[in-house]
Amino acid sequence: TFDVSPNPSTDGHFKLNARFVKMAESRLNIYDLNGRLLKTKGFDVASSINYQDELLNNGVYLLELHTRRTKMTRKLIVQINE
Repeated sequence: TFDVSPNPSTDGHFKLNARFVKMAESRLNIYDLNGRLLKTKGFDVASSINYQDELLNNGVYLLELHTRRTKMTRKLIVQINE
């Protein structure tokens, strides 16, 4: 499983929670809708990930979580209320 919350984010902060059937090394890539890579975060071998971050510009982002066997993608909407 791979969940991102809150979605939409109204202050730019979000949490990512992922669980794997088998322990795995993983990598998170965050892209804007133009396909530009904004951030990369690597994770050691684990059966779950709990990660917090922030994106400070309004927009739609793609969060890709890669392991050796899978690639999962979630969309995150950031609508910061000013």
